[in-house]
Amino acid sequence: TAGFVNNPFLTEYFNYHRGFDTFLDLPYWENEQDTADTIYNAVNNFARKVSTRLSDGYLRRYLKKMYGSSIKQAESVAGNIGYSDAELINSVEKWLNETDTEEPFFMWVHFMDSHHPYHYDERHRTDLGIETEYIRNPPENIEPGTETYEATIDTYDTAVRRVDEQVGRLLSIFPDDVSVLLTGDHGEEFGTHNKFH
Repeated sequence: TAGFVNNPFLTEYFNYHRGFDTFLDLPYWENEQDTADTIYNAVNNFARKVSTRLSDGYLRRYLKKMYGSSIKQAESVAGNIGYSDAELINSVEKWLNETDTEEPFFMWVHFMDSHHPYHYDERHRTDLGIETEYIRNPPENIEPGTETYEATIDTYDTAVRRVDEQVGRLLSIFPDDVSVLLTGDHGEEFGTHNKFH
């Protein structure tokens, strides 16, 4: 069993690693890249320390809520939170090459490139004929119940195309007899129902 995720909310800290022989999450890629301390890293390190020392109760739940808010803030202002889906698939490919895929296996791959903060991908923008400015934190541009800027939707379209490309890559490296289930945990409402997603 193997899990590959680059979502800060789907980490070992939240026990998503349980049941996996191999589990590569955001802290794994941070360690591999020898990333310098950022707001995100500092908050995440603090959360890991607190989670091992604090039993369940009001204080732990409050700190967990604050952790979530801090991560969202870090995502909206930091340069590079997480790693691209292309890097994720590189790790999947390495695991497949080192694993006997004649034996049954289960793999979970969680894509994040269609999630804000949207990456700038000039190639996909050019292919779609979009000349939109780069949008890092689209919820800032959305007023609930009003029409969303076309630029925001265009930027999202390029992000979806970016993920689609990596899904295609993933399917191309799987053995022919593998069953694949593709799901989504949410889409973007762009203010239609008074929420972003």
